[in-house]
Amino acid sequence: MEVVAGKLRELTPQNDAQRGCQSEALQLCKEMLQIRWLMFEKAQNSLPPVFLGALLFWLTIFFVTIGLLCAAE
Repeated sequence: MEVVAGKLRELTPQNDAQRGCQSEALQLCKEMLQIRWLMFEKAQNSLPPVFLGALLFWLTIFFVTIGLLCAAE
C-alpha cells in the first residue's frame, strides 16, 4: 500500500475534479494502511488461556517439588 500511496502522490492532477479524486484516493490508502496495522496487532494475541493454565500448573508442581526436596534435607 505504501507503493500505491507513493504513486498516487506522484500524479499531477489537471483540474479540481482530479485533485479531489487524488485526495480521496490518498485518504482511502491511509485508512487501508491503518486497518492493516490494526489487523497485525490483533493477530499477535497473548498466550492462549489453556497454555497459560498448563504452564502455571507445571511451574507450581515444579517449585513445590523443589521446596519439598530442600525441606527434607
